[in-house]
Amino acid sequence: MTTGMRCTYDGMLAYRGPLGQPSRCHMQVYEGGSDRLPVVIASELPENEGTSITNAAGQVATQVWRTLLPHAREGIRWIEHYPAQEDAPGRYRREESFDEVTFHLVGPFEVAAPRWTPSGRAAVEALIGHPLHEPTGPVRA
Repeated sequence: MTTGMRCTYDGMLAYRGPLGQPSRCHMQVYEGGSDRLPVVIASELPENEGTSITNAAGQVATQVWRTLLPHAREGIRWIEHYPAQEDAPGRYRREESFDEVTFHLVGPFEVAAPRWTPSGRAAVEALIGHPLHEPTGPVRA
């Protein structure tokens, strides 16, 4: 693994879906110096009743880049995370998943046209340089 990146944000992020639906996800931002792009891990919340992080990927990435990482002029790396979920024992189950999402740059700090590439926990942990911690709540460095 590379030298570990430090978590500079760990908390909830509110956003509105395309039709104005209140939505939210959990966000972790990792930074590791001027020579590495920040890594953003957007986690879908089971209780999110609004637009999913998948359906609002470009909008949420633009919001995060503008508000949390305006100093990241070269860009950001976006990881979409869906935690494992089970509705009821022996019924529906979704395994944990990670995807790296790449975007087309359409303006300063604005992205569109997301493309998903499947990844995994080990690849994400190698990228940030240490084990991924579970969401802990609001932390701002």
